[in-house]
Amino acid sequence: MAIPLISIIMPVKNTEQFLPACLDSIINQSEQDWELIVTDDHSTDNSRAVVEKFVEKDTRIKLISSSGNGIISALQSSYALATGDIIHRMDSDDIMPKNKLQLLKEGLLKEGLNTVVTGKVEYFSEEPISEGYLQYQYWLNSLCEDNSHWQHLYEECVVASPAWMMFKQDFEKCGGFNSNYYPEDYDLVFRWYAAGFKIFALRDCIHFWREHPKRTSRTAAYCNQAAFFKLKLMYFLKFERDRNRPFLIFGAGTKGKIMANFLIDQKEKFYWVNSISKSKQEKTASKYSDYTLGMDQLAEFIEPQIIITVGEAKSKQQIQAFMKKHNWVEHKHYFFFR
Repeated sequence: MAIPLISIIMPVKNTEQFLPACLDSIINQSEQDWELIVTDDHSTDNSRAVVEKFVEKDTRIKLISSSGNGIISALQSSYALATGDIIHRMDSDDIMPKNKLQLLKEGLLKEGLNTVVTGKVEYFSEEPISEGYLQYQYWLNSLCEDNSHWQHLYEECVVASPAWMMFKQDFEKCGGFNSNYYPEDYDLVFRWYAAGFKIFALRDCIHFWREHPKRTSRTAAYCNQAAFFKLKLMYFLKFERDRNRPFLIFGAGTKGKIMANFLIDQKEKFYWVNSISKSKQEKTASKYSDYTLGMDQLAEFIEPQIIITVGEAKSKQQIQAFMKKHNWVEHKHYFFFR
């Protein structure tokens, strides 16, 4: 039986200072049956020259130019040349632990088709890492501990973009990199869910995630909060929404307003719980006036579907206690969006 080849898909854009460490970590993997297809997404620094030096030393590395603009085009360009039976994505500013490919491949071969294998991640940086990123790292890794990714699908992206591996035939079954939606990594996760794939999580750290000011998640417009919420809502309405049941948004902050605006634009019927009680609401008229409720009115609804946009841990616990009091079940009656 032939040993399955891993095709590593890696877009590059202006990461010359990080590329040597990234490429060295790939070359030095304990698993050596791989090919790396690097697509230069119109870099304006010396990224291309850095990769060219590695191409000269290792024939498993291929370098091409993107056929379009942006990360999705770069991913598609790399994937078009993939010859392996296994697909993995890598980010050009990050580092692979030495046994990353080996662990992911072993897990995938063990679990078989219709599986996405992932593992824990660890941020690193020359500067202090923000509390928000550390919390996200902790949360992602906690999902790996109990393999609970699908139960938290709408909170955040449950699998880091460079921390998964799957068979090529499964990747194509769910549409691969053929997406017009951003963030593209979260969109792919939703398509895994739609395809019925299981996520198998390793307890090992399989990716070192570099935090720096120019990271795409910090700079790209499509990574802002509104883009995330629009994508989540689009898939929620597609996968979960039962229009025979009342639909509510719970949360008074910016996230709640993003949700309300999107649903109004979509002409969805909903209610927005944005105060403790109806009497506490602002009396001034606004475009939200016909939608708003107080928390004291929630009990009036039978078999509701509630999206909760409150992410703070203490508040989340209080809300869960409130929902339990009304015999409402998470993932059936209420869903957390962070």
